[in-house]
Amino acid sequence: MTFIGSLTLPFRDLSYVVKVQCAEEGVTGIRDAVVLDKMLEAGEIEFSGGKMQGWMQDPYDPAVNAPLMRNLSEDIRYDVDFPDHPLSRLRSILGRVQVSLHLAPEIKNAPPFVFTESTGKKPWWNVW
Repeated sequence: MTFIGSLTLPFRDLSYVVKVQCAEEGVTGIRDAVVLDKMLEAGEIEFSGGKMQGWMQDPYDPAVNAPLMRNLSEDIRYDVDFPDHPLSRLRSILGRVQVSLHLAPEIKNAPPFVFTESTGKKPWWNVW
């Protein structure tokens, strides 16, 4: 699996994006398997109707049920246990970039991006 993260600096007339991409290579799935095993032993995850209940969830809204969601092993609290995992590396790199990033005065003073409410139409990226 490849994990992609970004820092986006939006302004009214321009934006900057710093993208980080970390690929999982070699033996994969160790983080998922170890965390799942611990959660099963602790009774935090259970099987019901042939499905794992509570393993996959939206990080922002637990009521969301979509085909592709993160699993609990992707939580940041497991980064310390798996520092070489691509997701841990991604978050570490983005954190270092964030604290070391400096903007030129003309960028800092650029007109800000202003969010406007939706028109009720689906966003361009949500075609399904």
